[in-house]
Amino acid sequence: HPDTLDCLNNIASAVRDQGNYAEAEMLHQQCWEARKDTLGEMHPDTLDCLNNIASAVRDQGNYAEAEMLHWQCLEVRKKTLGEMHPDTLNCLNKVASDVSGQGNYAEAEMLHRQCWEAR
Repeated sequence: HPDTLDCLNNIASAVRDQGNYAEAEMLHQQCWEARKDTLGEMHPDTLDCLNNIASAVRDQGNYAEAEMLHWQCLEVRKKTLGEMHPDTLNCLNKVASDVSGQGNYAEAEMLHRQCWEAR
């Protein structure tokens, strides 16, 4: 049930807030898989889980994997919500942060500027 999955997502977020990033990643992954099955891959709640997985991965220092996951989320949000939607721009901002975390500052600046100009 979607409400049950909301609870799981909230637990994962609370675990992440406590600094238990690997456990949070696992819980967000469980939520994402269940939401894909119940709501579909393109549903905004499913994409929120994917975004949360990426953030937990980034919190563990794996910026390249986080970037890949945030790009995946970004591409689907562009298709479903449009390029100017706040959730889409939030994903773009997260991609930029992931890129910066890998030391690619010029590319990160370009992505941050794209986000800023769109807002």
